[in-house]
Amino acid sequence: MKVNFFKQGCHKELDDVRFGIIDPRPAEVCLDTDLVWLATVENPLRQKITFLAADKCIPLRNERGQEVSLCEAILAYGQCLDFVEVKTGDKNWFESGLHQIESTARHFFDYHDIKQFGRLRGFVSNRRRPEFNASSSATAKRLWMQFRIVAYSKNVIVLE
Repeated sequence: MKVNFFKQGCHKELDDVRFGIIDPRPAEVCLDTDLVWLATVENPLRQKITFLAADKCIPLRNERGQEVSLCEAILAYGQCLDFVEVKTGDKNWFESGLHQIESTARHFFDYHDIKQFGRLRGFVSNRRRPEFNASSSATAKRLWMQFRIVAYSKNVIVLE
């Protein structure tokens, strides 16, 4: 099923220097620093960002009618696209997050032209493990080969 991710009512425009991502289902932007952010986005150049809540907001179903697993959010700015998945568990969290990013990218690029984006990144954020070596993951390598998405495990996403 092809879906225009930008026309689903699941997006918000912003240009804040710093904000958090929380996940009350669907994910949301949070400016309240008193709340616990699952991921932090730093936007030092105050670029105009389109925040797209994907999981539990974009209505995608597989051939059996089951809801498709998507990452929490997509950040679109300039010619850049960042896929963001947040995790809180300890077991297999990184690979699981990359699979959700891969699923989201596959459906996103069924509708949107990959060539319009110059830089593609995938972030799996886990507060319990703020930095994790992503380079040896088979899924991370597949993301690069299929979509040219560079995979990261970071809690702070810096927009450049």
